[in-house]
Amino acid sequence: MNTVDERSTPVTPAPRKTLPISFVLLSGLGALSLAAGVVGLVAPEIAPPLASSAVAWSLIGVGLIMDVIAFTQLMTARVATRRS
Repeated sequence: MNTVDERSTPVTPAPRKTLPISFVLLSGLGALSLAAGVVGLVAPEIAPPLASSAVAWSLIGVGLIMDVIAFTQLMTARVATRRS
């Protein structure tokens, strides 16, 4: 007996909340830059091209900037989904 209640409405699944791809890429590349800079400062024998303090600090700066941009994109996407 398949009876359908005409008063019931079909259940639609909630849209999946996914992270913006730009956030994922920027965050990952920022983390890699930060890690490379820290390796250059802390353990220069592991990666001699990163041993220069100018290179290491530049990588740390670029990594921080990329992570800040990624965080800003994440918060912007979150605010946009809350408003809709």
